[in-house]
Amino acid sequence: MLITWISNLASLKIHLEWNQSNKRNPFVIIFLNQELRLFNLKKNYLKFIWPN
Repeated sequence: MLITWISNLASLKIHLEWNQSNKRNPFVIIFLNQELRLFNLKKNYLKFIWPN
């Protein structure tokens, strides 16, 4: 479960950078920003497992 989540996070980061550099569809960037907000909540919750 955690492995899948980390893998999804890595692909999300790549997609976010790719979309920003190529000025892709703004709706995609908005969606990814919402996903990153969820990730930040998870990261704060999981800090004791995965320190920065």
